[in-house]
Formats: sequence, structure tokens, C-alpha cells
Amino acid sequence: MQYPKHAAKALAAIALALLAASGARAENVTIPGSGNNEFVLGALARAFNASQGAHTVVIPPSNGTAGGLRAMEERTTAIARVGR
Repeated sequence: MQYPKHAAKALAAIALALLAASGARAENVTIPGSGNNEFVLGALARAFNASQGAHTVVIPPSNGTAGGLRAMEERTTAIARVGR
């Protein structure tokens, strides 16, 4: 399945904004959390990762909204997938 280029660009902009805010350079951005959007975000992350080599977006298997929010609270991630 192919996604519009603007969707991949939107994910790229979000990932780069997070990297810039954290001062990170050439690092992974892992986005844990809800499984509701895992398929779409996974496809967008693959498109983003294929389009450049400086940064990698990782969409791990779902650990639920609570797990994503817990990871943010514990400061092990800067962004989480949340669905309610």
C-alpha cells in the first residue's frame, strides 16, 4: 500500500522537530503506545526511513496508550501513540 507523499512529509516534519527539540543528532525516534494507529504509522515510518538516512523512526508493537504515556512520564520517549 502506498501513502501520499504529504503524509510521509508530515511524519518527517514531526520526527525532525522532536529531534531538534531534544538536541539529538542522527538518532532513533521510537514512538511507543496504542495499537490503533500502529499499521499506518509503521508504513509512514518505513517511507520516511527509506527517504533519508540521518534519522530513524521506530514504531514498536503496541504496549497500549497507558504504556506509551508511562514511557513519556519515565522520559524514555519524547512522543507516544495515544488512542481513546
